[in-house]
Amino acid sequence: MDTVAWYSTLTFFYTHIYKLWLSFSRSFRIMDDDGSRSIDYKEFCKGMHDYGLMLEKEELQDLFTRFDADGSGTIDFDEFLKNLRVSVWQVSG
Repeated sequence: MDTVAWYSTLTFFYTHIYKLWLSFSRSFRIMDDDGSRSIDYKEFCKGMHDYGLMLEKEELQDLFTRFDADGSGTIDFDEFLKNLRVSVWQVSG
């Protein structure tokens, strides 16, 4: 691959990743109703509902627990991003 093609591919890749990050960031801010920079269980459930995910109470709790990796009772942006990033790579891979 020549330098121009490599640069073009790299630019495309970084642009795509940046757009995904912006999308995840926007979703996180929308779900963070109180502006605390973390999502509690109530905000998480409301966000899932707002995005059209109608899950049972047990499913919501399980999903929240998976996102809340440190067990703090809230999901910070890093935890949110990590879980969505894993999901995107599993779907596209």
